[in-house]
Amino acid sequence: MKNKGFTLIELLAVIVVLAIIALIAIPMIVNVVGKSRKNAAVNSALGYLDAVEKYVVMHDLDSKKYAYELKNGTWYITKDTTIEGNTTPSLNTLVSVKGNKPSGEDSYVVVNAKGKVGATEGNAAEMIIGGYDVSCTSSTNCSAGGEAEATSAPDASQIGITVDGEETNVAAALDDLYSKLS
Repeated sequence: MKNKGFTLIELLAVIVVLAIIALIAIPMIVNVVGKSRKNAAVNSALGYLDAVEKYVVMHDLDSKKYAYELKNGTWYITKDTTIEGNTTPSLNTLVSVKGNKPSGEDSYVVVNAKGKVGATEGNAAEMIIGGYDVSCTSSTNCSAGGEAEATSAPDASQIGITVDGEETNVAAALDDLYSKLS
């Protein structure tokens, strides 16, 4: 009687061949995914800058609605700006876009006197999108650098709050609450 099936050596040979193929393919796939994420960040930045330019045009058409001028200035994306006594909300508050909005405390967009995104020298915009540092020289030319540095969230002892009119931190307030409940 003749046995049918594969020998152990044949099975091991197939496993070795599959392992070699996996070792070759996985880095290529990871590289393609990384490039896709970086390109998505650049495309998101371009869409955001387009939305900023559209917002400036709409602001010009309805200038009575706002007390601040958006042309010829540097506008921060995530923090309010004060120029000549007028406080301008952050661009993320003003500009509406679909998808991810940029982040980064020092992220900015420069709007020239014509209402277009652009600077006479240096970058017209810098922001963090999708974890990548994105720099733009105009509203049509952006590039993504490496991944942005991760910032750690503050712990509870660094966050200030007011409880019953007294300033404290979250950790102390939680400890006090826990002691009252015990």
